[in-house]
Amino acid sequence: MKIVSKSNAAAPVYTELENHVRSIKTLLNELEPSERLRYMNELFVRLLPERNNNTESAQEKIISRLRSTNASSQLTLNALSKEQQRLINKLTSATDRLHREMNDDSI
Repeated sequence: MKIVSKSNAAAPVYTELENHVRSIKTLLNELEPSERLRYMNELFVRLLPERNNNTESAQEKIISRLRSTNASSQLTLNALSKEQQRLINKLTSATDRLHREMNDDSI
């Protein structure tokens, strides 16, 4: 993947990042496919911006957004089936757990 810089001031940063990406790709090729996949998943998690611990949980955000929508034109919490609500609960719990574990690992 080649990144094209929009400004000359950022060009050195893009060049440096591109060099690191090449190095990482070379090192990843030395891993077994399953190890490579696991490492990449962990890497993406570490690259995500830090989450503020004072923010709402993922589930609270979804419920808040659903409640704040216009009922006549948008999806409301009551319009979700029990299965959809169960899946949202499962996903948001897993997301919150992932972020907690990320924060525990960085300490």
